[in-house]
Amino acid sequence: NILHEELVASSKVNTISFIRIGSLTGSKSKVVNTFLNEAQGGTPQNMFLTKDQDSRSVLNQGTIEKVWFAPEGQKGENLTDLTCVYNLRGDAYQFKEQWRFLQRVSTCIVVFIDGTLDKRKQDELKESFG
Repeated sequence: NILHEELVASSKVNTISFIRIGSLTGSKSKVVNTFLNEAQGGTPQNMFLTKDQDSRSVLNQGTIEKVWFAPEGQKGENLTDLTCVYNLRGDAYQFKEQWRFLQRVSTCIVVFIDGTLDKRKQDELKESFG
């Protein structure tokens, strides 16, 4: 048992992070939940709280939620390796420390962008992802 824990702790795993910049009319978490479940051949489940479920979301802005996705070998499953999935609550532009952390640890970052970003935020985003 200890050997398995050491192997998991020292293994390199894929890490996908989801962030948003600006305000969105829809729920980023709802899209991520669909990606983690239905798009992998599973049934609808909420891994991350959505705006509809969390009426006090203003209290936990800047929190990074984390889940592990473990593939089950189902037909239609696109994620085939153990994957760590992060979800930053709130506008990443306002939580730069958390954003930098996710940049360091992530294999892939999916950015949801408000279509009305000003030029300064657009330039900073481009610089951030080089």
